[in-house]
Amino acid sequence: MTIRPSDNMTIRPLDKKVLVICYHYPPSPHATPYPTRSWVKYLPKFGWQPIVLTRNWNTDTYVKDINTNCIVYKTPYKEYFGKIVKLQQTIRLKIPLKAGLLNKPLNFILLNFIFHPDSERGWYPYAYRAGLSIIKEHPISVILSVGAPWTDHWIASNLHKRTGIPWIADYRDPWTQDISIKRSKKWFIRDKVHRVIEKKNCQSASCFIHASKIWTNQLSQLLGIKGHTIPNGFDPEDFTNLPEYNLRLNLTNSEIFTLSYIGTLHFTQKLDVFFIGFKEFILENRISPENCKIRFVGTGSIEILHNLRSNLFKSVDRYVEFIPCVPKNEAIKYMLQSHVLLLFLNDDRGWYPTKLFEYLACCSGPVPMQNISGAETKKLRQGGRQILATPDNGGVVKELLDETHSGITLNTSSEVANWLKEKYKNFIAQSDANPNDKPQILPPQRDPEKSGTIPKSNMEHPAMAVIDKFSRVIQTHKLAQILNYES
Repeated sequence: MTIRPSDNMTIRPLDKKVLVICYHYPPSPHATPYPTRSWVKYLPKFGWQPIVLTRNWNTDTYVKDINTNCIVYKTPYKEYFGKIVKLQQTIRLKIPLKAGLLNKPLNFILLNFIFHPDSERGWYPYAYRAGLSIIKEHPISVILSVGAPWTDHWIASNLHKRTGIPWIADYRDPWTQDISIKRSKKWFIRDKVHRVIEKKNCQSASCFIHASKIWTNQLSQLLGIKGHTIPNGFDPEDFTNLPEYNLRLNLTNSEIFTLSYIGTLHFTQKLDVFFIGFKEFILENRISPENCKIRFVGTGSIEILHNLRSNLFKSVDRYVEFIPCVPKNEAIKYMLQSHVLLLFLNDDRGWYPTKLFEYLACCSGPVPMQNISGAETKKLRQGGRQILATPDNGGVVKELLDETHSGITLNTSSEVANWLKEKYKNFIAQSDANPNDKPQILPPQRDPEKSGTIPKSNMEHPAMAVIDKFSRVIQTHKLAQILNYES
């Protein structure tokens, strides 16, 4: 796995400034800041100086931080209808079994009549005033807002209307077009109001960026403006900075067949196909918990974990291990210690789970590609760490896994059981082999950004090129091209 440059991808002197509006930015506890953080880190290499406007996550004060990459303005934040939100959180923590029932009337009121465009609207007055001040202080060429939350787009839209500065709306997720959520009639007021708000605010953008081609096409039809696709991705520095960085195809040091799911679980994700198949696999092959385990790392919601334990995990809970949220470098280590990396999909064919790209980075590197056909590459990859996605919704995840030979999407429990059986056989065969006969295949060496350019790959292969395009460096270069065109 190496970083491939586009033509003329060279480091240039800073000549333009972009105001990046993002509620979630480190040290925000959410996953949303990762793309923005990488863009802020790499944009200066392509001639853009980012100036970040975000919430102050540490204190309720206005702060201006200056570091080597950018200037970060952090504003106070006031919880909108904070007492109601606090009551919800208290119910969720103290009586989780009844939280759903008790919070339903509160959710109805909040979502239909109060939280427009979202629950972070309390940030608007602070961010809007700070944005005007920043624009007076700096010659901003373009505004870039990152949503969700959609309050970010609301702020950017009004700054654009006030100042005339071009504005680009970056969508990391769909707003009103999220088909993964089955809409209930009780939310019809919210849905109608949000559709009006989205069109009113975002139609004034010069263009938008979305995270998959399917979503880009859908949003272009709604807003009537041009869109660009920049998916989520992985930052190569997250891997090369790991002392234990080793993408060996065969995890020969492991004595336990390990399947891992890393990251947050959402109610829209479907776990049934996998767990029914996993149960068939362990029963038919008489596999004990001492030889096989499933790890959930940083899955989040208490209600989701309770539902999993009381339903799907009843017969296999001895095989399941829950690990709380960990720093990103620790999460990557868990990925590298796994034989199978799990993805649970929903009904949205355009959805790339954020963790997919870090999974790809963990599955991609150590195959020597020169003069090896696609079929041979596929065979090599099948012997190492792979991604298992269920159920197969025929969308972008299946397309990407097929193209990179990094994993498989399956639609039935029997397919899952048979696939796991073959992977387990391969694991046993590797465990019984002589360690001296096992190849020590290390990832290619990188020297990023040396001499003002990003080095070309020393491992040429179509599958590698597909994975490399999800590097944050490559994606930031594409973003810089969009900024150049719109400014």
